[in-house]
Amino acid sequence: MKKIRFLALALCLVLLFCSCAALQGPQGLQGIQGEKGEQGEQGIQGEQGIQGEQGPKGEQGEQGLQGPQGEQGIQGEQGVQGEQGVQGPQGVQGPQGEQGEQGEQGETGKSAYQLYCEKYNYTGTEEQWLAEVHEKLNRLDSEDIYNIAKEATVTVRVYNYSGELRGSGSGFFIDGEGTLATAHHVIDGAHSMKIETFYGKSYDVETVIGFDKVRDIALLRVKDVKDNAFLKTTDSVTPGETAYSFGCSLGILSGSFASGVIAAPLREKAVGEGTTEVFKELQYTAPVSQGNSGGPILNAKGEVMGIVTWGYTVGNSLSFATHISELDTLDRTYMKSVADFFDETEYYRIKLLEVLKDEAEANDTQSAANTVTCGDSIKGTSQNDDVDFYKLVIGEDSHFSIAFVVSEDTLFAPALIGTGGAIELEWTGYADEELVVCCATVRLAAGTYYVGVNAQGAEESVPYVLYTYWDAWADYEGFGDVTNEDMIS
Repeated sequence: MKKIRFLALALCLVLLFCSCAALQGPQGLQGIQGEKGEQGEQGIQGEQGIQGEQGPKGEQGEQGLQGPQGEQGIQGEQGVQGEQGVQGPQGVQGPQGEQGEQGEQGETGKSAYQLYCEKYNYTGTEEQWLAEVHEKLNRLDSEDIYNIAKEATVTVRVYNYSGELRGSGSGFFIDGEGTLATAHHVIDGAHSMKIETFYGKSYDVETVIGFDKVRDIALLRVKDVKDNAFLKTTDSVTPGETAYSFGCSLGILSGSFASGVIAAPLREKAVGEGTTEVFKELQYTAPVSQGNSGGPILNAKGEVMGIVTWGYTVGNSLSFATHISELDTLDRTYMKSVADFFDETEYYRIKLLEVLKDEAEANDTQSAANTVTCGDSIKGTSQNDDVDFYKLVIGEDSHFSIAFVVSEDTLFAPALIGTGGAIELEWTGYADEELVVCCATVRLAAGTYYVGVNAQGAEESVPYVLYTYWDAWADYEGFGDVTNEDMIS
């Protein structure tokens, strides 16, 4: 009985459990409890409650809305704190540096000027000292000097009566109107001249403005040149200062540039014998050669101190230049064309270079003499046992000129013979490259004369050129104080 009760009780319990288990299904509605998740609005996380509907789980993507939380990044504006850099004005503290003015305390000692005076025995004023310092600061380097010189320095080409190149030198412009300075010996004997610039342009020289053989300087005017570059000049020359040369070395190396120093104080040189007049030359060590003559010697500021003229062939760097101030002594009213300059200063060359006659042998006696006329130029040869005679017939009282050219190593002169015998002549001469030119003038009465040429002592034939010229005495103005008693026959 008890067993039946127990079984009945067990059955009742089983039924009760089963009924309870069946009712548990609706417990799934507990998902509604998820609505409690609306608390998720706390961070949208609450929507997790939808998990109950596990199927729509894909909607979880809406979780991306959590992104707005990123707005918290606005916190970055805190960077404005960088404006704290304005603290920089604290640098104004710098004026404290004015404390450096304490250095002026040095004035209680000696200034730079006073120290300079003591060290170098300087006697100038402080203003003069400052001016000298400023001048030194204005000095140029050698590249600057070269660029200045090349713009205004040229090559001078000289041509003889036959149009052949006779020689080359250098020159430089001294103003913007085509005025060119050079050495006289560069243009000596020129029948025509040209200049060539550093860039190869060629111009004719049209006028000789003035020249001085002793000072060895000349001024030319170049045709068709205007607004040209030119060099400034200075009278100041100090021993030891830098000296630059620029020119056309050997006549073929244009733009040749070298440096040295002023080797001595300005030297004085006599203009001639029997006079106290002198002119100034400067001695320098900058290397030069043939072809540099007439070119400039410049200082460290690009100013011309002198015109290259000559130098010793012995020793080292013993070169000289006529001081630039000597250009002021020239007579600038001369103003002759180059052709007129040639006719006036080198008249004998016109005929010497235009040889019209050769000696006709045999002319060893007066009776066999070659007859020459006024203006003839004769080319001949002579030696010890060969005497050449030339006959001159002068129709009226005349001024007679004779020129005779021989080589330097066989120097001799001809004789002029009249009816009364040999006529004494006062010869003047000078060397022309490897030749010697002898000239003489005399007043002759109308009549017949002979010129005898004999190279006494010469074992071999010696070449010569004889030039004779005469004009009527009445037309000659060079000897106005000579009377008829001075006439030679």
